[in-house]
Amino acid sequence: MRPLQALTIDSSSAVKVKGLTIKNSQQMNFVISKSASVRISKVTVSSPGDSPNTDGIHITQSTNVVLQDCKIGTGFQTLTPLFSSSILQVKNIIIRMEILGILLANFLTGCIFC
Repeated sequence: MRPLQALTIDSSSAVKVKGLTIKNSQQMNFVISKSASVRISKVTVSSPGDSPNTDGIHITQSTNVVLQDCKIGTGFQTLTPLFSSSILQVKNIIIRMEILGILLANFLTGCIFC
């Protein structure tokens, strides 16, 4: 059984998401997987601080991802760029850290936090 997710961008390119609010997802809120040239701006992701395993924005096997002007607050990991993701730019992000905050895995390359 796959984890429940509010929004998944999978195997896509040249995607833009702007002005979206995701609230109280059951598990992962927003997943970007196997994608390239993804621009996320003015997105709000929130879950209660005591909610288990509610990852905010989970990025895996993706390249050239830009997160800008976003607010992320969840009960577990707020921002998780993992597994062969590269060229990630993070600008003006507000994070409410409950348990892990930002998790940077060993497989991440070219990450820029501004």
